[in-house]
Amino acid sequence: MASRFAPVLLLFRAAWQASPRNVVTVLVCDPLGRVAEPLVAVGVGVAVAGVVSGSRPQQMLGVMLFVTALLLIHVLGSFGIRSRVRLEAETARTIDGWLIQAMLGLRTVDLLQGGALRERIDRIRSRERVDLTGSAFGGLVLVVGAVLQFGLTVLLLAQVSLWLVLIPVLSVPALRWNSRAFGAEDRADETAGPLVERAGVLAEHLMSPAGGLAARAGGAGAGLVRRVEKLWDAADRCRDRGDRSAFGWTLAGTAIVSTSVAAALGWTAWAAAAGRLGLPDLAMVIALTGQLGIVLGNLMQQTTRARRLMRVARDLDGVLGELRRHAAAPNSGTRQEEPPAGREPLALSGLSYTYPGREVPGIRAVSLEIPSGSVVAVVGENGSGKTTLVKLMAGLLTPDSGEIRRGAAILTAESRRRWQQSVTALMQDFGRYELTVREGVALGDVEATVERPELLPAACTQAGLDQDVEKLPDGLETQTGSRWSQGVDLSGGQWQKIALARSYLRQDWRLFVMDEPSSALDVEAEARLFDRFRELTAQCRAGGGIALFVSHRLAATAQADLIVVLDDGAIAQVGTHGELRNSPGLYQELSAIQESNYDLSDTLGSAAT
Repeated sequence: MASRFAPVLLLFRAAWQASPRNVVTVLVCDPLGRVAEPLVAVGVGVAVAGVVSGSRPQQMLGVMLFVTALLLIHVLGSFGIRSRVRLEAETARTIDGWLIQAMLGLRTVDLLQGGALRERIDRIRSRERVDLTGSAFGGLVLVVGAVLQFGLTVLLLAQVSLWLVLIPVLSVPALRWNSRAFGAEDRADETAGPLVERAGVLAEHLMSPAGGLAARAGGAGAGLVRRVEKLWDAADRCRDRGDRSAFGWTLAGTAIVSTSVAAALGWTAWAAAAGRLGLPDLAMVIALTGQLGIVLGNLMQQTTRARRLMRVARDLDGVLGELRRHAAAPNSGTRQEEPPAGREPLALSGLSYTYPGREVPGIRAVSLEIPSGSVVAVVGENGSGKTTLVKLMAGLLTPDSGEIRRGAAILTAESRRRWQQSVTALMQDFGRYELTVREGVALGDVEATVERPELLPAACTQAGLDQDVEKLPDGLETQTGSRWSQGVDLSGGQWQKIALARSYLRQDWRLFVMDEPSSALDVEAEARLFDRFRELTAQCRAGGGIALFVSHRLAATAQADLIVVLDDGAIAQVGTHGELRNSPGLYQELSAIQESNYDLSDTLGSAAT
């Protein structure tokens, strides 16, 4: 029973955290506004009774009830709608914050690499679902109001005649048929959803600056537009089939509601003609019967909406629960271990990892020992597992088997947070945070930039970002991102320099990871990066840390103490540049290709000496 109401409690907690005042307003105004509507008929009945009896006080009482009910409907409705709209936006932000916090609570990115959970998160955070989730609590309150309105209408009809109670009760099957209509629409939406999502992604690419430029320059725009239109058409056909099925069930429900209202009016006319119904009761029954169709229609609409809202709430509850379970899940070990600060080697033993939804391992049985103070290069062809290996070593992925050890400390779920605190990284898929340049760099270590402001300009200089900052309109305070009115559209190389500066900002690292650090840089910037890397190499060897970088440019790998060559997820070769260049194997092949294509022989020769 508790699990059944868990989504409702989740929605209440989200709404209450977002705005307690608006929650109270919605809880009071919406139900009371619905209850006030049948009181209009009561006022009419009392006023007519006063006219028949000639009682002026009774007439005034009826008019006051009528006017008061209308005022309540108007005032409470206005306050309720305004508060509900505000609450929807605030609740959506709160729930989005919960999702972000839950995702950041994961110490690895295994669950975010794809698969069912990633798909569920994306679906919840889609614009349509965010709007639904934000409005879920207010929608459930509307359902409560509709039920109260229906119940009060039935109670007032029962005061006149128990026969009238049968009429709205007989309309209840319409709710069941309305549920079937919802099911038909829901199945159609589930089928059309992937088509709509794919069309949306393509449309977003076409409207983005880079995607739009590529579509125009390559002439692919017209073809992509036709592709989007076909996807939309296919989605519309799915929804049309669902709408036709839903229309049949809705028509049946509407028919029984209309028949019930007609029966109520027919009985009222017969009872009045037979003298069994007085004029006051007649006036009230006519007013209530006129409302009855609206009440039942509103109840059908709100119950349909409630089903959709509850489905979204259950999805949200399930996703948050799974994220929090993985964030809090302990490993088999019990000790809280911390990576040592000394000069212990980093050892990988039988490391294997397979991405969710794939059968072929990205990394297979990798064993390696890296001495402290070493600079290690990881090379290999595309898809060989280079990025996967460095993510494992940084503690961003959890291996399927094997272990990572530094001295006596083993990387486990308990020690992962401390391990990651000693790692600084520039990954190939780095984040492009559309903040000011200063804020984007400071994300690398916010506390350090507050305590020691001089670290941020130094990190920019190390990353080669300082020259770009001088050319920006507001220097470090320049807003990045072309979507903002004062934002500057940075090049790929400038974004990468900001990310590199973030990684240089960390001063207490024991493992420095760079995944293709020069992939978006021009030749001059790459040369400056290699000069900075030589400084990093000296710092690493002096301090006992380990610098690990992935690069397809062998001019950089030639400076490494150790080169690891990966092939199909396994280690193919290990050695220095000189050893591997003079030994038959994949490294020699790659070296020969690059020398012939880029004429790097002089660079490699001088780097090796």
